[in-house]
Amino acid sequence: MKQQIKQEIYNAALQAKKRNEESIAKLSDQVSLEAYRHLVRKGSCGDIWTEAFQTALQEHEIIVIPASQEVYWLDTTIVIPSNRRIEANGAIIRMVAECEVIMLRNEHTHDGTFEPILGADCDENISIHGGSWEECSTERGIRKYAESAEGFHGVQTLMLFNNLKHLTISDVTFARAKSFSVQVGDLTDGVFENFFFINCFADGLHVNGNSKNLWIRNFSGHVGDDLVALNMYDWLGSSINYGPARNIFCEEIHSAPDSKAKAMRLQPGKFEFRNGQIVDCRLENVYIRKVSGIFEYKLYWQTPPYRLGEKPEGAGVGSA
Repeated sequence: MKQQIKQEIYNAALQAKKRNEESIAKLSDQVSLEAYRHLVRKGSCGDIWTEAFQTALQEHEIIVIPASQEVYWLDTTIVIPSNRRIEANGAIIRMVAECEVIMLRNEHTHDGTFEPILGADCDENISIHGGSWEECSTERGIRKYAESAEGFHGVQTLMLFNNLKHLTISDVTFARAKSFSVQVGDLTDGVFENFFFINCFADGLHVNGNSKNLWIRNFSGHVGDDLVALNMYDWLGSSINYGPARNIFCEEIHSAPDSKAKAMRLQPGKFEFRNGQIVDCRLENVYIRKVSGIFEYKLYWQTPPYRLGEKPEGAGVGSA
């Protein structure tokens, strides 16, 4: 029976991977980012490619960022529409030091902190392949959704994807990320494969609620917290998606021998929306195998510090 359940979880994640590959294969309109060099601006650090990258994504399905020793600098968030593929093998994409907002997000992100995300405008079929996605940070901090945005206070990541179907991120390196490298939630069919982390300061992949059919494979390197965090429930400062997660396959998760963090988090809980509705942010059907360098598995109801006599954040203990 146990082996059958393992196989079912593996198959559900593998089928999600195949569905994503089929969606990616339908894209054909390709352009090189070099074609938009006329939109590059000069900055103190080097060439700023923000407008070039954003315009290319608005006008074409497949964006190829040529391999180069030159850094592609960005100075604000890039918004990715549906049906987009980014090819960045051999490219270095880096945020300017003074920028405090996230690097990438899908077009129709929503804040599910106060009420469930309905998904009527759900984005589809976004993939990122290759590239070194970097910051200039030297310590842990919070990278915000926007300089001034109503809500979205639980976003602290380099890349944010939620309210989305068919997301693939593969063969990528993250360097010096001060908060989470990738944060996802309200996601159906997610593939995260071949991630390498260099001197990052928080979670590698931070999965929040309402996520299902996830293929997570071959993660390694240096992070400051959980290499993979399955946080169906999380603190208000670390999530905008609350709900269950199911059918998650994790394989080949390896913390570097000298990495400061040796942990993987599995965090269920119960969350109360503004209207009083309580959702069970439970974990269902997760299969984890071939792991090394992880000595702490965190499975408990976690709340921020609170004074005795006060109510803790969250609505109660969850289930897994």
